[in-house]
Amino acid sequence: MSGGYNIYRGVGSADAINWDNPVAVAPAEETEALVAGQELAPGTSYFYALRAVSQEGLEESSRSAVACVEVDAQGQLLPPPLARCGELTARWQRDGTILLGVSHPVPPGYAAAEVLEIFSDGGTGQMNLDAPLATVANLAQSTADLEVAILPPALPIQLAVRARRGQRIGTLSAPITVTARQIRPAIVLPIG
Repeated sequence: MSGGYNIYRGVGSADAINWDNPVAVAPAEETEALVAGQELAPGTSYFYALRAVSQEGLEESSRSAVACVEVDAQGQLLPPPLARCGELTARWQRDGTILLGVSHPVPPGYAAAEVLEIFSDGGTGQMNLDAPLATVANLAQSTADLEVAILPPALPIQLAVRARRGQRIGTLSAPITVTARQIRPAIVLPIG
């Protein structure tokens, strides 16, 4: 692929990219492309993608070269958004802690988290977003799934997670409710 690049755009999500109509074309020798005439409104996510085009006019079919663009009220570019944490799981450990499983895949166009913040309702039914119950820092770029041991302050308890990178904060995950641990009676086996 030594030709140029077709640049595509979608509004709201990477799935909304219109792959039928490029909004710009960039020459192969350029390292930056100016995409003019594209209005950017604060509070809206715009997804741009590019595909290489050969000198013969054949375009690659990749969907991985995607960037998310957002601007603030003054029109200044914001850092890429953080992906929302996916499914949470919880299982009791023998020591009385809960092993919270967090899924955090990072789709194209989004930034990876530096920190995951774990919040709880403390058993009150109202999520406390002012003080995380726990944080997980120094995440690897490729971290998509991880587990964290948590000692619950009360039961039942709701837990939720959000990603953070610098001052950028992601969307809170769907909460998971952890109820009292079910203790099974011991089985007594006669010896002898």
